[in-house]
Amino acid sequence: MHAMVELRRLRSRDDGGIVVGWLTKIVVVVGLVGVLAFDAISIGVSRLAVEDAGALAAREASTEVSRSGDVQAAYAAAVTTAAEANPLNEVPPEAFEALPDGGVRLTV
Repeated sequence: MHAMVELRRLRSRDDGGIVVGWLTKIVVVVGLVGVLAFDAISIGVSRLAVEDAGALAAREASTEVSRSGDVQAAYAAAVTTAAEANPLNEVPPEAFEALPDGGVRLTV
């Protein structure tokens, strides 16, 4: 009888330490996965935004080259268009090339 009372007392003192430990680990892992996923999505969105700004800048520069034939004006149009999309966007002069067919190749 004494052993039965002792067993009941041991069961009643269970504070759920194992459950709390596993729950803490799960919360930490889910949090880390969430932060990594957010960073990955943020990098992807930023990359797409820069690619879109570059495509728009190239289109505007190409239109300017086709219209006027002035490469310097086309470069200025590309710089302006890229900066309008995001003030931090830059088009370095060495990354701008007017092609013979009226197209433009650039890097933002």
